[in-house]
Amino acid sequence: MDSLKGDIESFLERIPGDALSAREERRLHVFRHATGDVERVGDQAVNIAERGLHVLCRGHVFSSAAAGDLTTLFDKTMFLYELALEALREEDKDRAQEALHREAEV
Repeated sequence: MDSLKGDIESFLERIPGDALSAREERRLHVFRHATGDVERVGDQAVNIAERGLHVLCRGHVFSSAAAGDLTTLFDKTMFLYELALEALREEDKDRAQEALHREAEV
């Protein structure tokens, strides 16, 4: 993830800001921030997977309640992530606002 983030940031840095319209410049700014956000999500996903694997390798088993909680958390997280990406793609401020509010659920 870190290497890909660096490549994307290098690409975005090569875009001359003075050649962009105000709208395009705003989008470029959002893309720069989104790149960092996506990288952090990827890092967290790796951390969660590693911790889960560590727990399972030690012979621990999740209770059905814990497994259900993890499934619910996963579903909410995926919905939030997809909502945020859709808001970015469509430049939809209402969806972005909804994503911010739903983040508290996760």
